[in-house]
Amino acid sequence: MRIPVDVWLRGTDVARTTSFDGPGRPPAEWTDEDVHLVLGGMLRAMDRQKHPDGDQRTIMLRGLSW
Repeated sequence: MRIPVDVWLRGTDVARTTSFDGPGRPPAEWTDEDVHLVLGGMLRAMDRQKHPDGDQRTIMLRGLSW
């Protein structure tokens, strides 16, 4: 399943839409590993937008604020 995500980086006035490969099952059936995959995909999408010419880096979720 392709998951679309809108990325709007702080300090910019434009959101960009990208997508990444997510779990192959519906969200109601996601496991903890599936959620890890989705959150990682979202963080990588933000990093790619912020550093488009850089190599894929290690990502870490340290906190979440709504």
